[in-house]
Order: sequence, then structure tokens, then C-alpha cells
Amino acid sequence: MSSLLDDLKAKLPADYAPVIDQYGPALLAMGKDELWAWVTKITQGKTDEAYKTLLAKLPNGDLLNEWEGVNAGWETANKANAQRLALQREATAAILRVCLTVALALVGL
Repeated sequence: MSSLLDDLKAKLPADYAPVIDQYGPALLAMGKDELWAWVTKITQGKTDEAYKTLLAKLPNGDLLNEWEGVNAGWETANKANAQRLALQREATAAILRVCLTVALALVGL
């Protein structure tokens, strides 16, 4: 496998070497159909799924567990942020309704 990775590094820009070193073994572990399915996930916007698939192929399975833990934290934070944003929108709408009533009263409607 190492020679395949070395061949790959020789064909691609040198800046890609760290990515090839880290994720190349996972990509090489996929067959052509599986690799194409992985590319399809990315083109369909299923990046979380694609990343999980990639991490599952790496020899260090702890990365997938760590990623899922970090992802769960982000999901919790996103839900809390969505609740804060909804409250902001609700408060803004309420203030605008009052301001609209005041503005209409000022113009005598």
C-alpha cells in the first residue's frame, strides 16, 4: 500500500501529501464502486456521511468515535443557537408590530 501512496503523491501537488498520508489508506481500502458511491455522497451534499465513511475505513477507529462526539456537540450547539435566533426573530417581529401601530397612529390612520 505504501508504494501506491508514494505513486499517488508523485502524481499530485506536494501540498496534498499530508492529506494523502492521513486519508490515502482509507481511500485505497475502498473498491471502485465504493469509492464512486463515496464521491456521489459528496456531490449530493451528504458530507457528514462521506466523512463518516472515510473515517470508518481508517485503521484508527477512535477517530470516528471522536468525530461523532464532536459532531454531537455541534448539533447541540446548533439547536441552542436556532432557539436563540427564533427568539430574536419573535422579539423583533413583536417590536416591529408595535412600531407599525405607532407609525400608523402618527399618520392618522
